[in-house]
Order: sequence, then C-alpha cells, then structure tokens
Amino acid sequence: EISALINLNHPYIAAVKEVGITANQMAFIVMEDVGEENVRERIKKGPIDKDTALEIGVQVCQGMVFAHKKGHVHRNLKPESVFTKEEDGKIVAKIVDLGFGRMPSRISASILGAKVTTAKPYIAPECLEGKPISPTDPRLDVYAVGIMLYEMLGGKLSGEMPAKLVYEGTQLEDASNNALRLIIERATAHKPEERYQTMEQLHNAISSIVTIRAMDARS
Repeated sequence: EISALINLNHPYIAAVKEVGITANQMAFIVMEDVGEENVRERIKKGPIDKDTALEIGVQVCQGMVFAHKKGHVHRNLKPESVFTKEEDGKIVAKIVDLGFGRMPSRISASILGAKVTTAKPYIAPECLEGKPISPTDPRLDVYAVGIMLYEMLGGKLSGEMPAKLVYEGTQLEDASNNALRLIIERATAHKPEERYQTMEQLHNAISSIVTIRAMDARS
C-alpha cells in the first residue's frame, strides 16, 4: 500500500519519492519538501484565521477525495498530518502519513516528527467502540477532517469521547456561523450513517461557505 503512494500525485498530497525499512526496522520515507509547519503548530499559536482555516479544509478534502478514488483511506488524519507552506503568496496544504494507517505497531516510524498512531479525538467513534468497520470507509477520514476544522477555528478538545463541540469562545460562536457549525456537526456525527458519506460531499459543503464569504466580501 505504501509503495503504491509513489504514484499518487496530487498538489495537496506530499509526493512520496521512496519508502523502505532500515536494518534496525525503522520505516523511512522520502518525500517532497512540505515546509516546516504543520497545522498543529499553527493551532498552538491561536485560532487560525477563518478564511485560512476554510482554505486548508478545502484543500485537505480535495486531496482526500483524490486518494479515496484511488483506494486509499488515510485513517490517520490529524493536525500533525497536514503541513502548510506559502507558494506564490497563497497557502498550500500538504497531507503526509497517507498509507501508514494500517502499519503494524511492531514497526516504528518517524515522519517529520508526526506520530504514526492516530490521536484519539480524531478516531471515528465506531472504531473506539470496536464496531466492525471497513478500512476503506471514507467516513473515517470525514470525521477526522471535521474535528480538525473545529480545532482550527478555535475549538478545544476536552478529551471526551466522542468529542464534544463547544462554540463559546471560538470563531464559530456567532450565530452567523450556524451553517458552518452544521457542516462540522454533520462531519463529526457519532453515527457514521449520519455523517457526510463521502469526502466529496464534505468538500462541497465547505466550498459553499467559501463561495458565500467571497461574495459577501465583494458586495
């Protein structure tokens, strides 16, 4: 699966050039330059500007739509899995870790300082509950992107499982953000059947908010 990523070319997925295992059983991966700052590091500095957060969300969705169509579900998405860099004055997201979601725990790996194991807040509830799931179910990644978007906009994760969304003190607090709240809530629904069923559906929903904001800015 990991070797197949070498042929997975998309502007928002870090290009993999070589993968392998060292003599002491450490996995290594050679990829394109993705910059030095991941989304987690941006979040630590404070809430990310709403337009920037939405743009990152749209790009991550586009990258994962492409990956899903190629048969790759990330299963390890979290802020540490998305790096950002500036290109021609615009922010560009680069998804890393793709392909490591099913790596056996006996193999250690270090990928740009990002842990291979998924942080619990980004794991879909059905996984934590031990329910039978398909490893190719795109709703696993939909859930993670929803949680990530919530965090980028100032949301705090309390450690409760599944995550409890609180809007007070975030960029989502104002009632004018009801549509965006509904998108995040649907993406992170406890029951998978109540979520967006594909990453493309989530992408279209976030893109609609971006379009509306652009129209409002011009008016």
